[in-house]
Amino acid sequence: MRHAGSERVVARRVAAYLATFLLSFCAVSSAFYWVKNEARAPSTIRENLPSKVRYWRAHRDDYDLLFFGDSRTYCNVHPERIDPRLGTRSLNLSTFANWFPTQLPMVRDVIHDIPRGVTVVWSVGQSNFFRGNANAVTQAYPIELREAVRYLRLGLDPWGIARNIAAFLPITNLVTDAHLIRGVLLAQTGHPLRRTRSTTVTGAEPAGQTRRIAELTAYWSQQPDVGRVRVDVQGEEVISVTLYMKGGGYYRTELLPEFFREKQRDILASEGGPLDDDAARAYEVGDADPRLMQLFEQILDEFERAQVPLIVVQMQEAPFTYRHPLVYEKAMKFMDGVVRSRVERRGFAYLAPDFSGIRSEDFFDYDHLNSSGIVKFTDALVPLLARHLPPDRRASADAVQLR
Repeated sequence: MRHAGSERVVARRVAAYLATFLLSFCAVSSAFYWVKNEARAPSTIRENLPSKVRYWRAHRDDYDLLFFGDSRTYCNVHPERIDPRLGTRSLNLSTFANWFPTQLPMVRDVIHDIPRGVTVVWSVGQSNFFRGNANAVTQAYPIELREAVRYLRLGLDPWGIARNIAAFLPITNLVTDAHLIRGVLLAQTGHPLRRTRSTTVTGAEPAGQTRRIAELTAYWSQQPDVGRVRVDVQGEEVISVTLYMKGGGYYRTELLPEFFREKQRDILASEGGPLDDDAARAYEVGDADPRLMQLFEQILDEFERAQVPLIVVQMQEAPFTYRHPLVYEKAMKFMDGVVRSRVERRGFAYLAPDFSGIRSEDFFDYDHLNSSGIVKFTDALVPLLARHLPPDRRASADAVQLR
């Protein structure tokens, strides 16, 4: 009897320990969720998309132009460069990996809160319509349960859908954000593993490097449109400065250009290198993934029903990624035919900025512009946008060509 009694005591203790652990986990996870989300006052631009949307809701009357899309919008479109030339007040509502599966719930979330007279500019590119990363369901923006059911029926990635839902629930977000917590802890402790996890170094570097990082951070932090500065380090080299702009953009200036050109050569080599003429002639763009095309159409439907003015801007990737000029022509034919037609038949504007003067050296990887590319892209985009502003701003837009 004593043996059975002792087993019950052990069982009760184990149960008590498990209950304590679960309650503690739930409490910590909920607190983390609150700090990460609800505690963020909407007084400054935040870098993740849900926080950007909360900021916009609190200041929506301050803006008459909104940019949204994926990382190409995040890196390529900069309100602080566009607004002085157009006389607009714009905000970049985009982030990395915000592809169609998370763009649709974001649009549905904000479409009816967009004030009358506000124009939305949506950037898309060829990769949005084909299998690969664009098909992945990421954690860029929360997906509601009913949307998740529709996505499962559509045949989108069930694991991606599950991770997205878990990331935005107060109890499970601690697990999905474990990598973020680990990064913060390693950054605070100066753990040597940090060098293998991040290109950003802030405290474990040689004295000369520390001084240069401090000088770069101090200089760029003084710029009026900069929200946060990150100095990027690879090994012993400071390779770039990344600015998180108050207007919502991601602005990278290369300090070691050869590092980025070598990365581009590696990307091209991993794809098999340039194509010869015969291979380029045989190359077929193929049909767009019907699931992604359906999401694209649904986003257009949302703007059409809400009668929100929409401009769709065609984005391109770095020239080297097309591997041959003929492949580039075929890709642009797909965008100009298949995508443009779906936009224009709803009465929306479709703009194709001139990328002919933008080289591979103007990208810091395969499709994200660096500081030199941003200048060129802005020069190509602004005159096109000026022609599609509401009538009450056309007069001031006419002066764009003179600036």
